Amino acid sequence: MVKINDITIEGPDLSGKTTLFNNLHNKTNYKYNIQDRSELSMLAYAILYDRDQAVWRRRLRNKLNNLNHLFVVLLPPLSVAHDRFKNRGDDKHTKSSLTQLYKIFYDLIEEFKLYSTFFVVKEPYGEDELMERVYKKINNSQPEKPELVAEKVRMNALASPNKEAYPIVFETELGHGFMTSITDAFEFESEREYYTKILSKTLTTLTKEMVGDNSYLTKQDPVKTRRFIYADDSCIALFHMMYREGRLNFYATLRSSDIVNIFQHDYKFLLYLCGECAKSVGIKDYEIPEECTLTVTINSAHIIGD
Repeated sequence: MVKINDITIEGPDLSGKTTLFNNLHNKTNYKYNIQDRSELSMLAYAILYDRDQAVWRRRLRNKLNNLNHLFVVLLPPLSVAHDRFKNRGDDKHTKSSLTQLYKIFYDLIEEFKLYSTFFVVKEPYGEDELMERVYKKINNSQPEKPELVAEKVRMNALASPNKEAYPIVFETELGHGFMTSITDAFEFESEREYYTKILSKTLTTLTKEMVGDNSYLTKQDPVKTRRFIYADDSCIALFHMMYREGRLNFYATLRSSDIVNIFQHDYKFLLYLCGECAKSVGIKDYEIPEECTLTVTINSAHIIGD
């Protein structure tokens, strides 16, 4: 499962962020790391005060392309903010500067609203209804099936300039049963030979390292070695297994991926490859460490011919 590890509540002043922050913590018993403001606000204030925007645009882009993060952006009607300003005031804004800030946030939302990690609420919902909508979005933003993970990646590619997102990063929690959960990794005919080659090369590397058939002529201990690695100049450029006491981590780097036609099959194969590598070093399903993850980096997630 690609879990949401942290949430940022965003929006201009007097948009209801603090109330939602507190309500979500109460609803979830502090299950999530929730932050009030981050890169989006920094970019908005850089625009407002005519500061350099480049660093905040870069950081925002990278956060948007982290599928384990979710932005929740509140932008109620400006009249709601004006009413709150009239009743409560604000130590940073005049009515005019507040209006200007809302316009900046509106423009930024239009720019980034198509990202899968960007959830915008414009309606002036009551506290309970707003919290329930956001809570539902959080639960629906943690896909398990490869095709649903691929859809999140596709949305980000579509939302990016020239329909290419880079880099996209996400961590999948594998859990018990992952070594046998993927049974159709080779059903995609056009990539079957390619996947077979990677599987063979990777497992051969692991076997050789464990028997000492390497440049060091030294048998590698599976729970100490850093040499369980596959590398190539093709689309799946790197796969690395790191097995330690209490941890089993896999890292995959895709040089590039055709998100519409190929990526869900690449991802399914990578999950299968994790299981085969674990089995090859003798790990049993009941021995899977509590921390068991696959981290995927896609250096170019692109859409071809769209």
